[in-house]
Order: sequence, then C-alpha cells, then structure tokens
Amino acid sequence: MPKYTYAPLDHEQEETRFLRLLPGSFSDEVKIHIFHAYCFKNDSDVAKSESSPIGTSNVATEHDMARDRPVIHLGIAEHGQSLSADTESICCGDHGITSSRPTGKAEIVDGGNALHPPFDGIYEALSYTWGSSENPQNIAVVKMLTEEAQDLSLEAPFTREDTLSISQNLHDALKHLRRPHEARILWIDAICIDQSDEKERSREVSRMGDIYRRARQVVIWLGPEADDSQLAMELIKSIGSDLVIENSRFKAVRYRNPDIQRRWETDAKKRHWNAFLKLLSRPWFTRLWVFQETQLAVGGVVVAGLEEAVLRHFVFAVSRLDVVHFNDKVKAPIPSEPIRISNIMDLLWPVRQHSSPSILIETTRSLSCLDPRDRVYGILSLLPYNFDYTQRPDYTLNVEDVYKEFFLAQLSSYSVARFDQVIGNGCSSFSTITVPSWVPDLAWHGSAFPTSSAGSSSHEITHSKMDDSLTIPGVQIDKVRYVGEAIPSTATMDEMLKIVRSWERSLTNNIYRQDESRIREDLHITIDKFITAITSRIHEAVSQGSTPRETWLHKRRVEYAACMNSGGRRSYSTHLLHNMYYCLPGRTFFITENGMMGLGPASMLGGDFVCFGLGCLNLLILHPLGKRGCYTIRGDACIPGLMFGEGLLGPVVQKVEVFHDKVNGTTYNFTINVYTVGDKHTQVDPRLGPLPAPWRIVFQFGGITQEGEFNNEGKRGLLKFQNIENEKIQQADPRLTSAGLRGMGINVQDFVVM
Repeated sequence: MPKYTYAPLDHEQEETRFLRLLPGSFSDEVKIHIFHAYCFKNDSDVAKSESSPIGTSNVATEHDMARDRPVIHLGIAEHGQSLSADTESICCGDHGITSSRPTGKAEIVDGGNALHPPFDGIYEALSYTWGSSENPQNIAVVKMLTEEAQDLSLEAPFTREDTLSISQNLHDALKHLRRPHEARILWIDAICIDQSDEKERSREVSRMGDIYRRARQVVIWLGPEADDSQLAMELIKSIGSDLVIENSRFKAVRYRNPDIQRRWETDAKKRHWNAFLKLLSRPWFTRLWVFQETQLAVGGVVVAGLEEAVLRHFVFAVSRLDVVHFNDKVKAPIPSEPIRISNIMDLLWPVRQHSSPSILIETTRSLSCLDPRDRVYGILSLLPYNFDYTQRPDYTLNVEDVYKEFFLAQLSSYSVARFDQVIGNGCSSFSTITVPSWVPDLAWHGSAFPTSSAGSSSHEITHSKMDDSLTIPGVQIDKVRYVGEAIPSTATMDEMLKIVRSWERSLTNNIYRQDESRIREDLHITIDKFITAITSRIHEAVSQGSTPRETWLHKRRVEYAACMNSGGRRSYSTHLLHNMYYCLPGRTFFITENGMMGLGPASMLGGDFVCFGLGCLNLLILHPLGKRGCYTIRGDACIPGLMFGEGLLGPVVQKVEVFHDKVNGTTYNFTINVYTVGDKHTQVDPRLGPLPAPWRIVFQFGGITQEGEFNNEGKRGLLKFQNIENEKIQQADPRLTSAGLRGMGINVQDFVVM
C-alpha cells in the first residue's frame, strides 16, 4: 500500500484534522479515516461550495474561549462539589464534571470532497506518550470516495487504503480504544498534525489548548496491562468514587463512607496499593504536555489495558495514596517516593485560575519534553488572560530567545520578579550561544524557594535593548564568605545526604576550635540555623505556635538526626527528607561575612554579593564585574533571618498565618505575615512610617473593602493599599519604592546585570 500523504489544512478557515477509529476486534488491523473539519467563528462565516453542504460550527474563537474558561477543571471543588462556570454547561453523568462544548455541526472535507453525515463537533482527545521510535507500526488510512455513505462501519465506501507509520505505544492505544461495532472520533497529535511540516506544527500547537478544552472528554492512555495494573485500577474505581475534597490547598481528600477506608486501607490490600505505585511510574506521568491536556479537560477517563477509571476518581485516589504511603501503610520501592507522588499531584490537581506564569513553570519543572521550547509552548493555553505575551509557537526560534521574551513579558505584566532559574546559576541546559546571565533556563529541574524577601514591594526593573542588560534597584546586604560543595541537580538521595554531611562537618569543625565553655551553646545555635537553612523551612521557623521554642527546636534536631542516620527510611524523618530533596538539588550551602547561613545557586563563589532587589521574590546573588556597578547574576538565595525584609528594615517579631479568601464561590488559601506589636497582632508592618499621600491602608473581605482589619465576625481581612484619588487598590506597599527607601536613609543602588 502507498504511504499516506497529508492534504494541507486551510488555516484561514481554521480547519482541523480529526480521525475516525474504525470498528474492529482487538486482533484486527487498525484502520482509521482522516478528515478535515472547518471551525467557524459564527454561522455567517460558513463558506458555500457546490460539492459540499452548508455546515455550521459554534467552535469558539480565542476571545470566546477566554470568556468561557471554567473556574476549576475536572469538576473538583471543596468538599467534592462542582463549581459552576460562567458558561452554558452540560453535566456529564454523576461525576460533577461540567462541559462547554459545541452543539452545532461543522463542515467536513477530505482533500476537498464533502462527506456525510456532517461532523457535529463532538470528539475525544487522546493524551498519551509518544514512546520509543523503535519498532514503528503501520496502520491503514482508508479513503471514503462516496458521499452517500451513512454507515461508517461498512467497508463498501472505502476504495483505497494508504499506510501511516506510528509508534508502538500509539498503536497499542488504538487497539485498546477501538470499539467492536462503531467508529470513534478522536484527535491525536501524532496523526492529526503533519509532523513533517514545521509551519503546520507550530500553528497547530498554538491551537491545542482549544482542541483539548473543546473535547467531549480527554482519554488518558497509560499503556497495556502490566505489573498488576488491573489491581491498581480496581483500587482506584473502588475508593475514588467515595472520596471528596477536604482541603484544596493541601490537595487533601477524605472518605464519605468509613467502611470503604476500613476495607481498602489494610494489609490485605497492600498488593493493590503497590500496584498503584507502579502504575504511577509509567512514562505518562513525566510528560510536560499532559499537564495542559488534563488541566483543560472538562471530562476525562484514564485507561490502562482494558480497564478504565474516571479521571476525577483517579486524582482523588492519588491524593489518598500520598497519605497511605506517608503513614507507612505501603512500603515505597525507593526513598524519594514522596517526591514523585507530590509531583504527580501537582500534575493532576487543578491549578488555581489565573495562576502566574512562574507558578505554571514551577509546577511543570519535574516534567519532561523533547523540545525545550515546549517549556513555554506547553503551558500557553493555561496562561492568565492579562499576561502580555503574544508569541505563538515557533520552532524555528532559538530556545534562548523564546525564554528571554517570555521572561520580559513577565516583567511587564507583573509587579514581582523571580531569578531562581537563570543561566548564571551554572545549571544551564542549553547554553549554545552567549546570552545575558539573567535569561532564564526554564528547563532547569530545580525547585523554587517557598518564601519572599521582597515584602510588599513592586519591582522597578528596566531592560536596555542596547546592551541587553537589566537594571535592578536594590540594596547590598551582605557578602559571601564560605561556599560548600554544590549538590548536582541529578543527585541521588544518598549523594545528597553525603554532601549535606560535609556541610555540617565544616560548621562543627569551626565551632570546636572555640573556647570549650561556648561549644555546646554555639553548636545548638549553629545546628538550628543550619537545619532551617538547608530545608528552607522559613515559615515554620516563625510560626511554631504555642509550642515552647526549645521544645520545638529539640524535636527538629531529633528529626534531622534520624534523617541523616537512616537515609530517610524511618517514617518520622520522611517529611524533613522531603523538604531537603525538594530544595537542595542544583544548589549549595553558604555562609556570609556576617555569619548568616543560606542556600544559593551552584555557581556562586566566595566574594559574591547578597542583595535585596525591589520586587524580587528572593534574595539575589550577584557577581561583580570589572566595570563599576555591573554584575552577572548567579541566581536567587534563601537566608533564614533575611526573608521578611530584615536586611532592609531590621528584625521584627512576626508569625505566618494561613489566610482563607472566598471569591465567587471559590476558596483561595495563602500565607500572610502577621506582626506582633505589644499585645496587638496585625498585618501592618511596624517598621515602616506613615503612608505617602494619597494612599491609605484598607482590608479586603472577598469583594468588600473596609478600614478595619477585622470584620464583625472577628475574621481578619487581607491587607491592601488604596489610592484615595482614583480608588485603585493594590498589594504593593507604596512606601517600598526606591525613592521611599532612599528617603528613609537606605542606600538603594542600581545593579546593572549583564
């Protein structure tokens, strides 16, 4: 049979390819029919032709998609209830899944020949991994030449067959997904995009968000049955339908029926739980593109072999597995298992609406992609609508240029900046040409620090096109004295712990050279600082609550010792080990000239400057160049004791609280800083003076704003700043500007970063 040749798409008419997976038994040859469908903005745009009927489609435009995007995907909401969207929705069964999908018909063409019956816009989108290119399989692409064909299961209309080569994994998927007696309409990227046409590939990739969003459901193919996967699917279906959300911020679920928990969380079901762990080891859970595909799904089904489960039930079951595993009810095959489950939860759990680009990049860091440009292109459909980034996928651009423009778009769209993944950190994966040190390497697999040193300041960073530099107003607050061995991004658990021990030995050796009467006191103080630094547990360090501080510190020392002496195999050291394995790879430990300890980029050296940048979420490590005022940036840093503006404004008594804010029926949870002033606890920073005119402090309670910090029910509002003249409300403190800080006598410099 001849090789299948793609007919070009009519991009002006927003034409899309789909395939019909023709019916057959499992052992039959796989046969598909490829057709094109016009997707029109409205009925008046429908083109007429002598050879085809007039078709209509209400597939939405990009503007409509922005308007109609659901609040939360997968129908997941607090306490297991679905959140309503702003759209006309269709309920899919009893799964609490809402869908906004086309109800009209689209005109169909096949190389210019019209087909009946008209495609009604209802299809399924496949989410899968391409797999190895070895052992490719051929499938038959049949061509329908008669317009009168109504029964697509009949062979009569098909008078020609071509061959198309696909991967083994996709071939397995089609055999398992094929129905015996009816066709199935699917969109599959490897087949519906001509992969040999780079221009078409770029155009179609930019539309993938709409394609997955508009699908009736997303079908997730994990692979054929293996490693007791049928037991895992049995477990998922049995507990998933009973689980509901308990806390969305912590991705926690609970059982509605205690009998289900007693039946399944027992030693007798360990084989099922371990099969579940093995199922999560499949390649699909490491692929970047599946993040967008699942986040946009209005409904979904997970398929492994011949078994399938509702996507929502699968997500909840993974959340429960995290609890079961953490409580040592299931033995993990490797010590880093908690990290992997956590990454999978980030992949599957719906992201908050309007999540910033940096949050989306951070969430997908652990996922892999073949083309590094897909770090940006793979999340385009999830970006907030107010994000000023207009670049469409273009695989002819340099990776560095894609990343740079994405970063500059963040600077122009947001009041804060992040430098945790810059080229200067020494972990670059693509430095093929000379680029500024501030350009991010979004392919870096390191983690973001959990806190902010910028307080409520807004960045004043400017970009010079002349020399491609950034000017960052800020303050030098310390200088690096000692730098330990860096932990590679690819370090194993044992390799990481070995390097941490070397850091600890360097500290204790210095202490033991001191006067003997001070050794014990200094050792405790040093180890306490060290543990806080290497785990980045800054919030915990300032919010231990009612527990006496010495009791809390002693507990942490015991936990740290257990972790270091057991390699993380004891259950009570798992949480600390999790923190370390999350924060340390790709970074190193350092001490400043003032004795502060912290974590920084692997490339940092003694003599580098520790700086506070206005609007920068973390401290910056800058390396001075020969030209005065010019630097390269190594990356960001985390130093306990300097992460809440102490380097600028001095120490303060404070704690961190979890704030709950409900907007349009959706509950948002985040942390806030609360300062202690005498017997008063407030969000108003006592280190700062009065506000400049025309600003005032207000507090928000959902959509209500007032001057008092607490409402009549005693609940705390969220601190904001309001311009009295234009009534504009913002989060940035108008006192924390370069001019305002200079007025306080603080030496604000302009760091030119090359």
